[in-house]
Amino acid sequence: MVRLFDAANRLVLRRAATVIVLDRFMALRLRAKGVALSRLVVIPPWPLDQFLAPLPHAANPFRRRHGLEGKFVVMYSGNHSLVHPLDTLLAAARQLRDDPRFVFACIGGGVAKVPFEEAVLTGELTNLLLLPYQPTDEIRFSLSAGDVHVVSMGEAMVGCVHPCKFYGALAVERPVLLVGPERCHVTEVFARADCGWRIAHGDVGALVALLLRLAVQPAELLTKAQAGRTVLAQGLQRGVLRAQWGDEVETAIRGAA
Repeated sequence: MVRLFDAANRLVLRRAATVIVLDRFMALRLRAKGVALSRLVVIPPWPLDQFLAPLPHAANPFRRRHGLEGKFVVMYSGNHSLVHPLDTLLAAARQLRDDPRFVFACIGGGVAKVPFEEAVLTGELTNLLLLPYQPTDEIRFSLSAGDVHVVSMGEAMVGCVHPCKFYGALAVERPVLLVGPERCHVTEVFARADCGWRIAHGDVGALVALLLRLAVQPAELLTKAQAGRTVLAQGLQRGVLRAQWGDEVETAIRGAA
């Protein structure tokens, strides 16, 4: 089945006038499949900025509704899938279970959320807040409720998946904590603008130490958050990227006419 789908995929790629990928690492994977560089275009996804804006904690009804006032909220919002390993995050929650300052909020769904649900159901952890996907008109409040947003990427997934949740965090001016490989799209953004931190999978001690430091250093959070907002302003807005998509589609149609 793998060989069959790979052959079908290669056929589609060979026949495409233009292939749009979400980051440089995806482009490298497709170059290895024989896609000519001239037909590859990198256009990242964009945040839903028509629904997103920074919101101070004091003015956020989501934090009041879920008892998050005065808490340091470590948030993972989105698809909890196997390509986004969350065991390091769960292990950090276990180590910080007796520190009343911290809440680990998991919003969304997927198979990787099951261990978190079991930890709540068994009473093992009380510092977890588990919620389903939020309505679009509520995501401004839910994303802004976090103090730091976790983005996770499996080591083998670079160039296969793209961390779309990254942009939502930046749009609400929250810094990003990447749990993932040293070389990926997010770390390349970090190199351009220091808007977050990277922790390797399995390095629970480093993650816990970072969270303990951030809980008493709000200035560091603010500096990283402002850097993230600057990244979005440098060409990652919805209007700019949608226009690029439109241009590529029009060019491909004219070429086929």
